[in-house]
Amino acid sequence: MADNIKNICVRFNLNKPLHKKAYEFLKNQSDSLSNSQTIIAAVVDYFESQERENRLVEKITSSLEKSFSGLVTVANHTPSVIVSVNENTVEQDDESLEDLIDYDFLGS
Repeated sequence: MADNIKNICVRFNLNKPLHKKAYEFLKNQSDSLSNSQTIIAAVVDYFESQERENRLVEKITSSLEKSFSGLVTVANHTPSVIVSVNENTVEQDDESLEDLIDYDFLGS
């Protein structure tokens, strides 16, 4: 059973605000949780939240890359738009559409 128990020493430098805050939390916690249980829960929560955040950032990055690659593809082609006005079809001039598209947000 002793092989299943590991000890780690934790030092708090009370001159450092973060250390002092952590120490105060541990010192003032309710008696229902031991310091070990509190530290274990905090470490697990911290690293799991980091993993969730990393996965979220990867999903957002991937989504943005797909979106921007589609915009770049559209931006590289001359737009041709047909606008319906009062049941009459009017073809808009490609040159006026170029003036309406703000390419600055794409970094060009």
